[in-house]
Amino acid sequence: MNYRWFPILLLIAFGNAWSYEVRVEIVERMDDSMVVGFISEADIQASRPWTPMKEPVPLDIDAAIGAVRKQLQQKRADPASFSITEIELRQIPQHEGRWHYIVKGVSAGKNAYYFVLMNGKVVPVIREPESYK
Repeated sequence: MNYRWFPILLLIAFGNAWSYEVRVEIVERMDDSMVVGFISEADIQASRPWTPMKEPVPLDIDAAIGAVRKQLQQKRADPASFSITEIELRQIPQHEGRWHYIVKGVSAGKNAYYFVLMNGKVVPVIREPESYK
């Protein structure tokens, strides 16, 4: 067998693994539900930092709601059918000075959750099912 092609084959086979971007898993608890979102480190660093009590919030609630509305329009969903039931502002774990909104709403009788970073980027999140005891 000709082994000179082996390094090239390895490069082709594992080339996609080198371009893989690590995502940060954020697990939050909201109304007895666990929600999980995966955000790239680059997106977290691109969001604007905020120091509470020293400066105003970089992204106000109206802008966060507008970002979620825009995300729904891009998904071809009717923003009017999405009813917001709760919004919370929380710090991103292990990222000092980085904050996000958790937006909870109801659409077609089902709960939907979104993380909104301080630069307006919307990250859809999933709700983890409750485990049986």
